[in-house]
Amino acid sequence: MVGNDALLLVDEAHLARALLSTTQAAQHRDSTSTGLPKLDIVQMTATAAPEKIPIGESVFAFDEQAHLRQPEPNRRLTASKNLMLHLADKKTVIKALATAAEHLAAPVRDADASAVGPVVLVVCNTIDTARAVHQLLEKNLQKSRTEDTTDLALLIGRSRPADRVGLDARIRSRFGIGAERTQHPAILVATQTVEVGVNLDVDALVSESASWDALVQRLGRLNRLGQLTDRLPGVAEATAVIVHDGQPDGPVYGAARDATWHFLTQLTGVSSNLAAGFAASGSTLHVSPLECRALNRQAPATAFMAAPEVPVLTTPILDRWVRTGPIPLDDPPIDPYLHGFSGGSPTVSLLWREGLGSPSDPTDLVDEWIEDDALSHALLAACPPLAGEQVEVPLHTARRWMLGQRATPVSDLDDAPDPEAPLKQETQPFEVLAWREPSAADGERRGPEARWTWVSGDQIRPGDQLVVPVERGGLDSYGWCPPSREPVADAHSLAAIDVGRLSLVVDQVLPARLGFDTDSSREVEAVIADIGRAFRRDEDNVDLRSTGTDEQTSSLRLLTQRLIDALTRGLTAPTPDTATLRDLGAPGWCLPQRRADLSELLSQARTSACVRDVMPVTGGAMPSRSIPVLQWRPPKSSRSASLAEELGTGGPTGAALTDRSDEDSSSSSIGTGNQVTLEQHHTNVRSRSREIATNLGLEASLIDLLADAAGWHDLGKAEHRFQVMLHGGDELEALASSTVLAKSGMDPNDRHAWRLARNRSRLPRGARHEAWSAALVLEQVNRHPYDGDQELLIHLVASHHGHARPLLPLILDTDPAPISTSLNDDTVSISSQQTVDLDHPARFDRLNQRYGRWGLALLESIIRCADMTVSAEGS
Repeated sequence: MVGNDALLLVDEAHLARALLSTTQAAQHRDSTSTGLPKLDIVQMTATAAPEKIPIGESVFAFDEQAHLRQPEPNRRLTASKNLMLHLADKKTVIKALATAAEHLAAPVRDADASAVGPVVLVVCNTIDTARAVHQLLEKNLQKSRTEDTTDLALLIGRSRPADRVGLDARIRSRFGIGAERTQHPAILVATQTVEVGVNLDVDALVSESASWDALVQRLGRLNRLGQLTDRLPGVAEATAVIVHDGQPDGPVYGAARDATWHFLTQLTGVSSNLAAGFAASGSTLHVSPLECRALNRQAPATAFMAAPEVPVLTTPILDRWVRTGPIPLDDPPIDPYLHGFSGGSPTVSLLWREGLGSPSDPTDLVDEWIEDDALSHALLAACPPLAGEQVEVPLHTARRWMLGQRATPVSDLDDAPDPEAPLKQETQPFEVLAWREPSAADGERRGPEARWTWVSGDQIRPGDQLVVPVERGGLDSYGWCPPSREPVADAHSLAAIDVGRLSLVVDQVLPARLGFDTDSSREVEAVIADIGRAFRRDEDNVDLRSTGTDEQTSSLRLLTQRLIDALTRGLTAPTPDTATLRDLGAPGWCLPQRRADLSELLSQARTSACVRDVMPVTGGAMPSRSIPVLQWRPPKSSRSASLAEELGTGGPTGAALTDRSDEDSSSSSIGTGNQVTLEQHHTNVRSRSREIATNLGLEASLIDLLADAAGWHDLGKAEHRFQVMLHGGDELEALASSTVLAKSGMDPNDRHAWRLARNRSRLPRGARHEAWSAALVLEQVNRHPYDGDQELLIHLVASHHGHARPLLPLILDTDPAPISTSLNDDTVSISSQQTVDLDHPARFDRLNQRYGRWGLALLESIIRCADMTVSAEGS
């Protein structure tokens, strides 16, 4: 969808040459004359010289004189900045970076002899170096007893967003645009994460040597607004110190760093003594934005990070990419076309969860916390991963960490190459959870569905989401830290709160996770104990959930309300200070706003939320362990709300118990608890499709065709067994009904009920109603030719759940039956055996040529979005 009717703004375009090359090639090879809305691209960059970046058809040139005539641009473009060089060695580079930062952070005096503390930015090339510099500065400040008068912070990109909420605000308040200067100096040690996306304005800069384009980005954070003299009276020029370790072909920037250092040493002197360098005159280089622009043209090409080689995008490759069902065996990877052959390492995402390993103090709710596939899968299905709790790291680094080997230095650049460091065994290997399709050997035991499974370091793959037991360590308060053995705080609830959701695992350590003190915890623990007794299973007690009575529902609702009330009282107690929260093991709840947000969500959820008992799905006897979970999300009030938020997402997060994705033909017919007739649903989806297509400005004939496809997309639901399923599995009720249903009216969260209804209906496993819908429409147009593009009409009906690109799944119906429906006042009949149309691949190819690959996907999306939004609204 982002390939049509969209504007793509590519910031720092010199870093996205592969993306731009591929996008332009795709547009060239996919051009059509259908009039469908296209993609527009705007490239933006201030780093590389114009001849070194891709140039499109339209170029907006930088008018230097026009900018200089305006006061504000003039001040920024001519902001005074002086650069000096310092040569260290491998052993002293950390000390040199820290020493330069301390020197530049010395307070200055104004005319009234009042002290003003500068803010200093130290940029390092790897996370290991940044941590080492930060630790040395911390040690030096403690030794000089100035830790209380100097603000010191560390910022690395490989950290959980949930942990950075408070840190980002603190950094902006001290180092951001417009931040007020105080009498206390401030030093921020960071990695490349500050080069793009962090709007800082500092008074002094210390940086490891890097490629020229990286240094220009770092210099852009120095005296950014040209207001240094206003902030620091008597200081006319901002200082930047570049420190080089003298090692050839260093990590991350390689030969480009060496070429840059050589280029700069030819323009200015090099100091081997920092104190002498600061005192010397005439050994600096002026690097205002305008002067850097001129230096861009003087710098040798080897001083810039080499542009990645991009594979040629051919028509056959595009044709393979559009075939998503089934995916071709020779499916070309897309990553080289977006990032080029840079030699960079693929990445994985790590998140940490409690309850997956063997904690030292098991609770009485769960007798055994063991590495069990079924229990872990159930927990992650109930509380699927959220973006806010994940850290992305290179695959090679995660693999070495899991294998117990020393992790190699990591930068915050995704395309940094895999360093070839010697392997050293430091700890025992361990396993983590990953989302996996079952193997042939496991098929009978696990069933056909993908699930969370324990894997070793040798088994992880690019793009994996890896769930790590918190006891394994690997993360500290700043971010990714493989040597750390300290338990990691579970950030799932924090990430949920940050996106307006409630998701709490209800165990005895819940009060501790929220940072409750002893007094506040007692009431909550008592309610949790009652919940545990209600859900506990043994030989003398019938499972509370299995009765399905009103008494059960009332009991669970009452327990939930008691829990919410107890949690609310704990949250409204006096807020612990940061140090206390850290001692309680809940540093993520340091922000009062987070506690207030949780309290507000609990208040909203009080009348509708209910603690759910999450059981492992096993093939044998009743499982002996379960996990109570309290979840709730605010209802969506606008059609413009994210479909991913409203309907669930695919992949690992698609395993959520509340998932209502449209990938399963039967689950998509549940709806939101309202029973909806097929006629009503078709009418509303037809109207919504017409509305979307009209807003896109499509031709009238195409709008009419889309409306017809939307008005016939669910005809296959008229199949008798499908109707039995929609009537809860009651065949007599389905036979007695005078209307055809599109939505069952069952509780969308009661997966047990709709699975039972499906089994009772005897519907073939995997049956796709859209296959029958397309076959019925094809039969109709064969009898009565359609006034429009018949091939497009059939395809849009067949593809409205994302399949039929080019084939729908083959379903074996051992008990076929006729399917009849009325279409345009004509009765049309087919056999339920018609699940695959062998003519469709050729039809699909013709449609891609006719409407364009992105154009056809756009037309499909109109039907899918109309269907999904109407279903989400209950009609």
